[in-house]
Amino acid sequence: MVADGANSESCVSCHNAYEQRKDIIDRRVGAGVEPGKQWQQYQLMGALEIQVSVDKIEALASSQSKLTLLLVLIASAGGVLLVGLIIWRDLQKEKETSAFFEQEASFDPLTRLLNRSGMERSAEAALQKSQAMGAGLSVLFIDLDGFKPVNDTYGHDVGDELLIIIATRLKAIVRESDIVARMGGDEFLILMEESPESERCHEVARQLISLLSQPILIRQHPVTVSASIGISRSPENGLELSELIRKADQAMYEAKSKGRANYVCYTEAV
Repeated sequence: MVADGANSESCVSCHNAYEQRKDIIDRRVGAGVEPGKQWQQYQLMGALEIQVSVDKIEALASSQSKLTLLLVLIASAGGVLLVGLIIWRDLQKEKETSAFFEQEASFDPLTRLLNRSGMERSAEAALQKSQAMGAGLSVLFIDLDGFKPVNDTYGHDVGDELLIIIATRLKAIVRESDIVARMGGDEFLILMEESPESERCHEVARQLISLLSQPILIRQHPVTVSASIGISRSPENGLELSELIRKADQAMYEAKSKGRANYVCYTEAV
């Protein structure tokens, strides 16, 4: 290996002439290197004479630049993929969070029954289904008798526990497909599908009155309430949910006026 000063114009001309030879041009083309390179004097200063042909050096440089570009592209693609995964993950979390709060907004936080808005969505769907199938729907509006004295005597904590127990008893009587909701305070609602000639709503009302009248021991306090229930039915009492609830509510007040702890079915005379 010999150092080549390459400090004369003749040396540069020699190199450039060498690059114009046909065999050298063919060899450059075969190696994938652009032929006919024109050297400058400063490019040959301090060059080393070594047994590695210039076409191999240029080919190596070309392959290294391609490798560098490939690595940059891979890194860029990986970055884009990573960003995409992060965005997808965040969107999934946002979707799950939104679904969670939407579901929570449909339930009463104390009793875990449907609240009024959750009941309305479920009931509208049930009403449309029953009408499409030619079936009926019964609405039972339930108001507890004697709940306020429990709150006044034993406090709201005992009253809250009572409401939770009442909700459990309501769920125990109805079917899985029936809708049970807390309307607010000590008012509850049950919606059940049944044929127009069915008497199941009467049977459920009698069971509820009997069960809810049983004494309950809460924090060593014996608590007794009862229930007044109003019933309306679709299609005979109306086809709209709001109308059915209003008429069941009217019937419930009629039940209270008749001594409480009983039920009344809505009629035009109510």
